[in-house]
Amino acid sequence: MQEQESSRCFHAPRIFARKHAVSALILALGLASLCSGQENNLNGNWQLADSQVEKKSRQDAISQIAAGVPRFAQTRVSEKLRSSTEPTKKITLNIQGQQLVMREDEREFKLTFDSKPVEVSGKNGQGKVSVSTKSGLLVLTAQATDAKRTVTFRPGQDGKTLVLDVTLSIPRMGKTARYKTKYVRQ
Repeated sequence: MQEQESSRCFHAPRIFARKHAVSALILALGLASLCSGQENNLNGNWQLADSQVEKKSRQDAISQIAAGVPRFAQTRVSEKLRSSTEPTKKITLNIQGQQLVMREDEREFKLTFDSKPVEVSGKNGQGKVSVSTKSGLLVLTAQATDAKRTVTFRPGQDGKTLVLDVTLSIPRMGKTARYKTKYVRQ
């Protein structure tokens, strides 16, 4: 009996190591599929091409969140959300190996996949930004003190369009809103 227990303990580190090796392989394959398969679909210059559907989706998301605050604060919250959800007119993406270089209008970010978040500041305050992959898609996460925004970049099959699926969470209010923003290749 004691011999069986010791042999089980002996195999546990190998099983643990195999699990981590498999996890590392899955992560590497995810990054490889992004960098090799979708890099060509994402790299380049993108121009905002929101239709009325995307604009209405964004406005509905703002209204949904603003409806959860007291009436006297709704206008102020709506204005702040409108400002922070206003999409950038131009995006330039350049994925090289483990690094993403992203330019939004005049601001540039250099982010390394699956690394510590980078501190940034802008018109809406300060926060931390990180980039990762999920199911072969580029995912950008921006965390501020009062909100979290997750943006999933979905390239069109034709390589000429890019849809950003945005999830905006405001934990203090217990609200989450989702909307899409569309870009076309320049």
